Parts: sequence; C-alpha cells; structure tokens
Amino acid sequence: MSLGENIKFYRKQKKMTQSELAQKSYMSRTYLSDIERGRQNPSLNTLNSIAKVLNIDIKLLFNEDHHTEIKEKSIGNNIRLYREQKKITQTELAKKSGISSSHLSMIESDLKKPSIDTLNAIANALNIDVTQIMNSHNDLNKPISYSSSTLTPKDEANCTNATEPDQIPTKPPYYMLTKKDEKDIAERLQQMMDDLESNSSLAFMGEPMDEGDRELLRISLENTLRMSKQMAKKKFTPKKYRK
Repeated sequence: MSLGENIKFYRKQKKMTQSELAQKSYMSRTYLSDIERGRQNPSLNTLNSIAKVLNIDIKLLFNEDHHTEIKEKSIGNNIRLYREQKKITQTELAKKSGISSSHLSMIESDLKKPSIDTLNAIANALNIDVTQIMNSHNDLNKPISYSSSTLTPKDEANCTNATEPDQIPTKPPYYMLTKKDEKDIAERLQQMMDDLESNSSLAFMGEPMDEGDRELLRISLENTLRMSKQMAKKKFTPKKYRK
C-alpha cells in the first residue's frame, strides 16, 4: 500500500478521525486528507509527528504491501488460534465481527483474503490489536517485521521510533516546517476560509462556489501558505543557523 493508504490504515485502526489526527499532528484536516489520497508528499518531520500521534514506528508508514505480509503470515490460522484462546466459536466471532460464519470459516482456512476493514472488525471482536493477527503463528507475541526497503540510508538515519521518545533524530534542514509552523498554517488557513465565508466572497463568475470548488480553493490557499512559510525561512534565517 502507498504511504497515504498506510496512514489511513493505522488511523482507522486507532479509531481516529482525520480531524483528530490532523489536530494532534498540528496540521489542517485538508492537508492530511491530501496526504492520505497521495496528493501531497509530507516531509519526514511531518511523518514523525503522525507516527508519534499514532504511537507506531515511522517505518510502518513506508511498508508497500500489507496484503503480501498478511498472506505470508497465514492470518487465517492466527485468527483461529486467538479465537480458540478466547474460547469463542466461529459463529460467535462471525456475529461480533459482522460477517457470516461461512465467510469466517473461509478466512480461517486461508481460502479467502479478508479486507482491512474485516481484519479490524475481527481484531476488535477478539479484543486484540490487528497487528497480532498479522504476526507469524509460530510466535504470536513476536512483533511483525515490516520491510523498510523503501527508505534510503539517509531516511533511515533520520527516522525515529515513535514508541521510543528518548531517541534523538538527526537535525532536519533549517527551512523544514516545525509543528508550530504547521499549527500556524492550519489556523491561518481556517481564518482565511472563515473570512471568505462571512463576507460571501466564495463565488466564481458571479455564481456561488460548490463544495468541490471550495475544497480546491482551500488546497490552493494551504499550498500557498506552506510555500510562503518555507520561502521566508530560506530567505530570512541568519546564515549562522543555516546548517
């Protein structure tokens, strides 16, 4: 899966809305939405913020194919083992997960590959984390190993483990947007949109803008604010701090 799809996957796993994750990561909901849709390429600093809020290792966001991992780890057997451990019948688990007994039986027999939503539903019904289902059944308590082949050596050096806050990351470029910058941009963007709404200025060719046009305007304004902030940092940061 893509970077944006991975963020969406873990956000839903944590039962967080886009607005909640965006607010805790100090960015606008629109910007997060664009990241999840693959329209924006976030900075490493932004990804670190998202990973920390989700309480996961940032490397998990770079995993390209969850489905390959799922297939290789034989999740059907894992589901069966956890179900039996909880002393729940197939019928009971299927009902709690919102699927049919035959569907669950096929999943446990590895005859059918479940969707991400189905996996989350089953994990919730079993009261376990979905990553536990994706682990090798030879050691259910062993954390799953994700491929980090998409990370360059430089990215590896800059990555920090969100579950180990005492690790010190490599200092980012001086012009990289900070959490405060992201928060300021989000607040300024919201203020601009509110002002336009209150002044009845959201119109094109004399006609009121529809929801799609408003969203495009919001994206355009946000991109402008982000570029302006970075350009200002590059231009006005004293040379002695440009490291």
